[in-house]
Amino acid sequence: MAIQGEQMERFRELGLAVYSALGEGDSHIEYRVSLVGLTGRIVALRYNPAGNLQDSAGRFFSAEVPSSADSAARALRELMFEPGKGTWFSAVVTVTAEGRASVSYNYDDEPEGPGGQGFDPVAYKIEFEKFPRDEAHTPEWLRQRLAEAVELNKKRAALPRDQWFD
Repeated sequence: MAIQGEQMERFRELGLAVYSALGEGDSHIEYRVSLVGLTGRIVALRYNPAGNLQDSAGRFFSAEVPSSADSAARALRELMFEPGKGTWFSAVVTVTAEGRASVSYNYDDEPEGPGGQGFDPVAYKIEFEKFPRDEAHTPEWLRQRLAEAVELNKKRAALPRDQWFD
């Protein structure tokens, strides 16, 4: 899906915010964002030969990206919602030191949540209410999380609110 108009403007804002986090000697930066319901997971990696960490793409430093990137990602996600199809769960935005930006979106696979764990099933219920999907665009894992949310809500309703997440 090609992005256009206001979507392009939000992507431009996102790219500029990510670009601003590049450091000296960095070849590129990856901004990895997963958003579900009201929660999210954001990781930014600055790839640099002197990096103190390494993965299959090379050596890197963790990066602090301005909060304007998060706001732009959330706005872009809302703009990309299609009734019946939903919107993306996660995205990887890559910005090079030369200022080129690219993005890949994940519409179908379960995203990685905070701390590398999954998201709370109730977050998926909130997600599904805000960005509904028809049967053909609802992956099996999402159906399972929605069923888990129903069960959790039943259990939580029987407990005092301060014990919901114990």
